[in-house]
Formats: sequence, structure tokens, C-alpha cells
Amino acid sequence: MTLKQLENLIEVDQDITDDAYGTYYDKRTIEQLLNYGIILLDKPPGPTSHETVAWTKRILKLPKIGHSGTLDPQVSGVLPLGLGEATKALGVLLFGPKEYHALGRVHSLPSKEKLHEVIELLTGEIYQKPPQRSAVVRQTRTRTIYEFEVLEQKERLLLTRVLCEAGTYIRKLYYDLGEILGPGATMIELRRTRVDQFRETDGLVTLHELANAFALWEEKKDDSKLKSMIQPVEHALSELKSVVIRDSAIDAMCHGAQLAIPGILQISPNLKKGDIVGIYTQKGEAVALAEATMSGQEIQDAVKGYAFETKRIIMAPNTYPKKYLIDVKNTSQLVYVEGAGISVVTEKFDFKKGEEIKIKIINTGTVPLIFSDASYGLRITGLSGILMYTPTSAQVESELKPNDEIEFSWDQIKNDGDDALEGLYKISAKGFDPAGDKVERSTTVTIWK
Repeated sequence: MTLKQLENLIEVDQDITDDAYGTYYDKRTIEQLLNYGIILLDKPPGPTSHETVAWTKRILKLPKIGHSGTLDPQVSGVLPLGLGEATKALGVLLFGPKEYHALGRVHSLPSKEKLHEVIELLTGEIYQKPPQRSAVVRQTRTRTIYEFEVLEQKERLLLTRVLCEAGTYIRKLYYDLGEILGPGATMIELRRTRVDQFRETDGLVTLHELANAFALWEEKKDDSKLKSMIQPVEHALSELKSVVIRDSAIDAMCHGAQLAIPGILQISPNLKKGDIVGIYTQKGEAVALAEATMSGQEIQDAVKGYAFETKRIIMAPNTYPKKYLIDVKNTSQLVYVEGAGISVVTEKFDFKKGEEIKIKIINTGTVPLIFSDASYGLRITGLSGILMYTPTSAQVESELKPNDEIEFSWDQIKNDGDDALEGLYKISAKGFDPAGDKVERSTTVTIWK
């Protein structure tokens, strides 16, 4: 099943994934889910959020669990928990909208018209000062109330629904409601029903249900109940734009590297510079959170450079193998000549450190290609400043017939003392057709150590 955020992506390049590494996001074992999973816990009124997390750790026998969006002790409802590495993804939920159902009492019965008027007044951008007993500095700030409605009224009791910006104090909202009405109002009970895209109808789990499911797995090896309670960490990133990358770029990112153009396979439409995105494997696994340093169009047009700055690494290092030289992306033919064609390729995508790197020039046209000048043939330009020139004339055939090819090793081409370093290299193949017109093709190669 495809993740919602990976549908309708723009293809930048193509590649295949190696099933020997990683796991399709929806095929994880229960052990993997306990390290890359999200639980939507139904927090009971009474304990603090931290106490609730501590109890969950004891139930699941896990050393690392985090939560997103602290609830006051007396408040119940949706408390997203991240298990193991999934704690790193919880930050994206902090700034999403929150929804609450609140039961309150007005101190004097207002008319329906007056109540509706005040609720409309408190919808939109409002000013709030945190309550006296709060964990933050009591400074007036603006908050947005997206929706505020009365679901049910029984005399002076009101059941309301509030969809609001993160950081809104619902108790203070009720206090302001009472102040504007005149006699005052008091919130009696509060339940959170939504955190960003997660709603209480999306499989909320109680502590007792979680304990029973874990015991069933531990004692009878039946993980069906427990699996149904844990969602893949990728569900927490569903509201972000997405980028799919090659297998060969994954481990470098897991060690903190930035994402370069050759590693990108697919991107979300309308991607803008500055957008925070989720980075995914071809199996749908979350790798990291990153910030776009190029727009989507710039990424499609570019053949080199870093397109995303890594902000938060989710996947554990060494989940995928380290790569040395990977990723070839052909640009369009720089000079088009009818009947003539040239291509430059490497024999494979993946090279280990110290392995010989071979490069081929292939005549893909219908007329011969002529290399009559020392500046034509093959040239490698290191974008880090290292320049490696064309092979000597003795290494270049004077004529290359249609479908024929020439093969060079990296060592044949490079200048003395120039080793293959980590970074980007441009490989250009140039030649003439029989009429003397130039034809050229270039490719960008990324070397990872």
C-alpha cells in the first residue's frame, strides 16, 4: 500500500531498490515497529503526560519513548507516542492544529444570539496570556482559533468543539468567553480529539489495551493485536512534502550528509525553497527530515549541487550499505547534430572504495564520430576544484563507428596525484561528425566514501 504522501510525485530519475536491505514500511516485523512506530494513546485524566510515557515504557519494556504535545494532568485524549527512532519524527506534530472538546458552564444563561456573537468574536486571530499556573512565561501572544462551535447546550452547560493553533489555552478561552458575556464561565472538563492529522477515530489505544496486547505477544507469540495498535512512523509525516532517494544515497544521509541532486528520484509537486520535507527510501521508509535549498523546478533542471539540508535523521545508520561511487544522471545532449549521437556511462552504479572505476563512450548515432583534437574525447571535471583532462591521443581512437564504444579506467584519465575524492564530478564526452559538427554529452557522478 502506497503512503498518501508518496502518491503523484514528480519523477526526476529512475532506479531500483535492493530488497536485501531495509524493509517495506508496511511489512515491518513487530520488533521493527517497536523501534519505528507511533502509538495514538488515549491518555486518561489524572497522570501527567510524562507519567503516562513512563508507564508505557514499563508496559512495552522499551528504553526510549517520547510524546508530542503535553496534556495537563486533568485533560484526556490523543497523546501521540513515538517508539525508539520514531521519537525523532514527533517534532513535526508540535506545530500542527489541535482539536478539543470542552465541557463548560456559563455563570448566567445567555441568549442564543449573544452566545453565538461572542463565539464568533473569539474565532480567528485572538490575543492570549497564559494562565498564572503555566510552564511558560506569561506574555501576551496571538493564537488562531480556526473553528469554535457549540455542539450541545443544556441550560448553563455547554459542550463545545475548538480547532485551534498549537499553544492555545482552552481554559483561558473559556475564561475570555465568560468575561465578554459578563457573568463569567468555567471550563469543567477537556478532551483532546485531534493532533495535526491524527484524530481520536484513528485507532486510539488505552494503557490497559496496550498492556493486554503486549502480554499476548510476549506469552503466546501472537502479535496481531499489538501490531494493530502501532502505526508506521511515516504516518506522522503525511502532511509534509516528500522526496524519494536512491538506495545509494541513504547511508550517507544517515551519517549527516546533505542530499545532492544525483541521489534524488522523485519529489512532491510545487516544492519550494525552504520547505521542510520527509526523505524516503524506495520502500517508503522515512530516512530524515530536510529543508529544501532549491525549488522543485531547479532540482529537475540541475545536474549537480546540494538540494536538501538535513535537519533530523530518523533512520539508524548502517540500515543500508555504505556506497563509494554511485548515481549517474545524464543531461540532454548539449549539441544536437542530425544523425550523430554520443553517450557516456559507467559500467554500474555502485562502487566500493578502491574498486576500479570504468567509463565508456558509446556512439549512439548513425554516423561515425571523429576525435581529431586533443580536447575531444573524455574529460572529468571535479566540482571541488580538481580538474582531470582528456586521455592522451594514443588512448583515443581517431574514429568511433556507430554502436562502437571506447572504455577507460579512472586511473587512465586522472592527472597524477588526483584520487577519486568524495564529491561531485562531471564527465563530458565530445566528438565530431564527418561534417565537422561537434556533438557532446555529459553526465554527473557522485562519489560517496
